[in-house]
Amino acid sequence: MSEDRYDRFLKKKLESVRPEYPSGAWERFRKRLPAPAPRWPAFVSLCSLAACLWMLFTLSQQQELIRSLSEQLKSRPVVATSRKDTVVVVREIVREIVRREIPGLDTRTMARGNFPVPVSGPATDRPEIPYSAIQPDIPSDANTAGVPAALPADTLALKAPRHEPVLPPVKTGSRFRLSSLQPTLGLDLQATGSSLAVGPSVSLQTNSRVGLSLGVQIERFFPDRYRDAGMFNAATGQDFLENYRDHLPDKYDRLEELSVRTTLVNLPVMLHYTVPVSPRWSILLQTGTRLNLAAFRQVGFETHQGGEETYHFFETNIPVYAFRNLRFGAGVHYHKGRFSFQAMPFYEYAFRSVSGVARTAAFGVRTAVGLDLFPGKAFR
Repeated sequence: MSEDRYDRFLKKKLESVRPEYPSGAWERFRKRLPAPAPRWPAFVSLCSLAACLWMLFTLSQQQELIRSLSEQLKSRPVVATSRKDTVVVVREIVREIVRREIPGLDTRTMARGNFPVPVSGPATDRPEIPYSAIQPDIPSDANTAGVPAALPADTLALKAPRHEPVLPPVKTGSRFRLSSLQPTLGLDLQATGSSLAVGPSVSLQTNSRVGLSLGVQIERFFPDRYRDAGMFNAATGQDFLENYRDHLPDKYDRLEELSVRTTLVNLPVMLHYTVPVSPRWSILLQTGTRLNLAAFRQVGFETHQGGEETYHFFETNIPVYAFRNLRFGAGVHYHKGRFSFQAMPFYEYAFRSVSGVARTAAFGVRTAVGLDLFPGKAFR
């Protein structure tokens, strides 16, 4: 009987024997458990984190308002003024007085103002001057007898023309340019307790705060080592002999020293929000997922037959789910000139596991170095 068959037989025998569970076992075990920690420190920590995030958000809104007002003041049109003289045409109105001689009246005497006055003798009546002689029926002439009610158009004063503000021309139908998205080419490196990943990435800025990053990553898990196939089956929940039967030799006595290493090709799709705190430093909030494009596994083991030891190694493709995790992270962003640097701890929630991987870590650290493709046009 081979060793593997003997192990399976012994395992079945042990599983068939189950001792009776004592009622007081749980009470004895519960007394040895550590006392639960109070919950108020976690509540205070959450409140402090919420207050800090609210202050950062308020600060970013104030900076955005100040920046928009500064841009509006710079974009106001400048009205060009020029000195011009104002010419006013004044019309002179001349009244013509018509004088006529009255019969029997000495005009020279009237002109001098000397009228003959009788000194003695009977009073004599002056000849009565007819009213028609003093004020004859003369048709009224508006041009000569008085001031007209309104002046003609040619007598109006010439006024200085009003200058309308000159507005900059509005460009219509502008074409899309890649520089408007502020692309940044970078290199990402992330590390968790179970894997390392590295790959290029491209970051696009939709505005001064929100951006999208895409890339390709090669993630390699640390090799899992097992003493024999039984340990592999217990850790992964799979049967090593059934899964890799095609790669096993025809005859062997023992199979031991297993080494399994999994590699994934990922497509990270991340949405990030930037909160500036200084001209160069910013707080970076990120969320997204890593889509799994492909996966393969490297397996190595040793076989013993008749005292001879043989090492075997092969690679095989494994099925993997494309969408299996969500990521949340927060860190810092430093930008100077054309170069930028990011450092961020993150939490990755995997709702589906990778087939054949015994352990995966949820917490990790991500670092990235970026280069602006269009310098001098960054939103920051």
